[in-house]
Amino acid sequence: MHWVGRIALIGILILMEFQSFAQGCAMCKAVGEGHSESKGSSIADGLNAGIIYLIIVVYIILFILFRKKIVKFLKELSSMR
Repeated sequence: MHWVGRIALIGILILMEFQSFAQGCAMCKAVGEGHSESKGSSIADGLNAGIIYLIIVVYIILFILFRKKIVKFLKELSSMR
């Protein structure tokens, strides 16, 4: 795939409308707010733990993919001092 095709694909993906993902966030918020008031905070705590787990997994994957660039950047940063 040429670079023009890649740019076109990225542009199409960015411009696509992902309504199902946006609704999921609103639904999670509604469930968390609704249950935290009535039945304690066990569902809200589980929801928060799940969100943090998902965020941590993404950061670990990004670190694994870009570890060489991160180490190189840190070495350059320390040599500038």
